Amino acid sequence: QLEGIRSAVIPSLVGPEIQTSLFAEFATAASEVWQLGATMLPGDLQGLDYATMILACYGVREPRSAARARVDRFDPKISRRVLVTRTALDIARFLQPGLAQDDENDQIRPVRALEQCIATGADRLRKYGDSYRLGFFDPDEPGDRGAVENFVVFDGNRILTETFGLVTELSDPRVVRLFTQNFESVWSACLLDGDAVDAMQRVIAAYGGD
Repeated sequence: QLEGIRSAVIPSLVGPEIQTSLFAEFATAASEVWQLGATMLPGDLQGLDYATMILACYGVREPRSAARARVDRFDPKISRRVLVTRTALDIARFLQPGLAQDDENDQIRPVRALEQCIATGADRLRKYGDSYRLGFFDPDEPGDRGAVENFVVFDGNRILTETFGLVTELSDPRVVRLFTQNFESVWSACLLDGDAVDAMQRVIAAYGGD
């Protein structure tokens, strides 16, 4: 077993607290954070409605308040690269419309939740300039995923991965190097910033109503 790997299967009722605690612990000490969302939109692109739906998927008892805490933890002082794949958008499209409710107790609609996420990214690009970069990877071939895990890199030397509630901390230099190389490879093939926003808006518009 590689040194520096720690895994914890997150119980559904305490998962967000564990994840938030780990992320906050690492981010507080970091000056640069990279996030890659292979099957889920990265936390720093999530709007309130999308985060609510995701947390409801994990069975969180009060997903709205947990989602608000997740969105509010954004710290503009940290330099960020946020990378989302077409696969993450496609998966989100098929979340159940009745999965969670908004502040007016209306059902959250997946496509509208995605629109809110893209608006969040566009707003942060305007506000924070070079300290917030956004990338969108839409593979040329359906089978070319470019990445297979959702993960966050802190200062290039520490990683958190998350897959279906399994959160893993990685700090072994050899493993970290593989993940950072994966990120750089996908990032180099991305549409960036305003082009990324435009491309994601076109993808979401093509989904139609939900």
